Amino acid sequence: MKSYTDIYNDYLANVYPCAEEEYSWYKEAGNLRDAVEKAFLSRNKNGEVENHQAGYGIPKCLPLAAEIALEHFDAECITGFDNFKTIDQFVRSVRKEVKGFGELANYDVTMRIAHYVGCGELQVVYLHAGVKTGCRALGLNVKNRRIIPVE
Repeated sequence: MKSYTDIYNDYLANVYPCAEEEYSWYKEAGNLRDAVEKAFLSRNKNGEVENHQAGYGIPKCLPLAAEIALEHFDAECITGFDNFKTIDQFVRSVRKEVKGFGELANYDVTMRIAHYVGCGELQVVYLHAGVKTGCRALGLNVKNRRIIPVE
């Protein structure tokens, strides 16, 4: 690859269609509560745990995370989410209670719920796992940062 444009075009051709297919599966939930549960359980249309959550013992913590998420959802009487940041804060509140539920799982679950409610287009880049590593490789300063502007 020769340029950032090449990298972007490769992403659009080879990764984006798969990601959109994954998100479309999560959009099929019957209601927001079901979408939250489905997102936390992280199971694809074949019933398998999504690749990002398949390793490092994470599958074992997903049912607990889903249970706690639904408890929070019901206790807070949530009827909707209006933006990615609000969803992220909700998922982080669950994450604090679940050992093994890390930054990448947090982001993935947040994205699944965001796509369900129709706010999956990001205004900032959330720095987690490989994204942070990639940004460093591009020479971007990500020290002590959770987000950076898309620009």
